[in-house]
Amino acid sequence: MSGTVFRICFFLITMIFLTACHSTHKKEYSYVPPEDAGAKKCIAQCYTAKKHCEKLCRMRQQNCKTSTAKKMKNCRAACQCQPAFNTCYRACGGIVHGM
Repeated sequence: MSGTVFRICFFLITMIFLTACHSTHKKEYSYVPPEDAGAKKCIAQCYTAKKHCEKLCRMRQQNCKTSTAKKMKNCRAACQCQPAFNTCYRACGGIVHGM
């Protein structure tokens, strides 16, 4: 894939992660990576986007604790980046098994 395609994919993946708010129920997963080198690069971007999403969620949670934002709806929502990561991983050719 070209650099432009990777940037577009990264942007879309990041947007998915930023909007991934679901219940606080935690489920475990196992992952089978694809063999293709390009797909492995794609999955590396999924991990990067997940870390970015988790950082933004921590910042949002901290902001909710320390400001008047507590009254806002987004402070009541639990932020979960895992479902978006799983979607990204599958889109890159990997296999996700729920446990």
